[in-house]
Amino acid sequence: MPAGPSRTGGKDKEVAKIWAALAAREQLVVALCCLEYSDHEIAATLDIAYSTARTHLNKAIDKLGINKKPSVGNRWLVLKFR
Repeated sequence: MPAGPSRTGGKDKEVAKIWAALAAREQLVVALCCLEYSDHEIAATLDIAYSTARTHLNKAIDKLGINKKPSVGNRWLVLKFR
């Protein structure tokens, strides 16, 4: 029997669109923020300079429409699971 229409289909598309708008490194930074990594830990994990990690983070923050780092992981999780 075919499955009925997804009740979350619209949300999934919205999340996919936002995720696709992030560059690959920005996606990694958001993922690490969700895991509560510090900026220095993100830089070390990705083997990049601290300033580069901050640049990726700031670009992701702008694209996600938030204004501070603690919100990055929270905003992504809210979008994904609301």
